[in-house]
Amino acid sequence: MRAYVNRLRAAVDTIEDQEARTKLRERVGKLLGGTAVLWVGGISDSDVTARKEVAQRTTEAVRAAIGKGVLPGGGVALLTCRNTLKQMAQETEDEHERMAYRILARALEETTRTILHNAGYEAAGMMDEIERHGPGHGLDVRSGTIVDMAEAGILDSAGVVLGAVHEAVASAALALTVDVLVHKKKPEFTFEP
Repeated sequence: MRAYVNRLRAAVDTIEDQEARTKLRERVGKLLGGTAVLWVGGISDSDVTARKEVAQRTTEAVRAAIGKGVLPGGGVALLTCRNTLKQMAQETEDEHERMAYRILARALEETTRTILHNAGYEAAGMMDEIERHGPGHGLDVRSGTIVDMAEAGILDSAGVVLGAVHEAVASAALALTVDVLVHKKKPEFTFEP
């Protein structure tokens, strides 16, 4: 029975058709005995529709976390990868490779920097503080304290993190292979009374 379920799970990852993938997931859930009914309601039709969409996205996130696992959240898993990239940058003789490793190491900080900025913290100072606490630690923006993210229950889906890194690297590779990039400058806003 377990071998059959494992084959179905493997098939879920390889099937392109979204409808067939959903049916396979339902089949695996039924075979494992896991069933849930989620009732969604609201005041108006648009409220019900919005809540259904949130429920569906949440269900998909939970499925992804169950299927691919979880990592410490807040970009901390990506921060942990920086040390390996920095070491690789030091070991290489090729200047272009060294620069690529440095750029990628800096890019891996952006998730955490963005979260800190959006929460109203000074990113540079907090990044130093997080680094002093070591791998797996990050800022719990609600309490304002540095915590072990996994122990605090602040987690990211491994599949989502992997997908984001894959897309970022693919975009960077594309940018490196073209002759011209068009970058629009952010407009400067001035207030004139």
